Amino acid sequence: MDDHVVLVRWMFVAISRHPAVSSMAKISDAQVDNANKEMAELFTRLLTVTCRDQARLALKNEGEFAMQQAFQKLGQQAGSEIFINQDVTKGMSGITKYFDAKKFEELKSQ
Repeated sequence: MDDHVVLVRWMFVAISRHPAVSSMAKISDAQVDNANKEMAELFTRLLTVTCRDQARLALKNEGEFAMQQAFQKLGQQAGSEIFINQDVTKGMSGITKYFDAKKFEELKSQ
């Protein structure tokens, strides 16, 4: 599976557990576990194979903080992957049909 797909699925599954949206997406515990497994495999591969030398150097110089930072960056990348998708952008732009244009015009003229 493509790394980008793993990232997006993992982020979606994680977000789906938030109480504000959990009733909107029914994701089984098995699906959560699978997304976590795939993400762990990706993270492990990135640190121990793809970026092994860089990871080793970061651990040597910065310790465990380097791993925390790496995982945080991966999470940020996952979020970015979601929001750059054209279908997601199109879906989010649907908000504009509910804007009150008159109130925005009044705001500009004040």
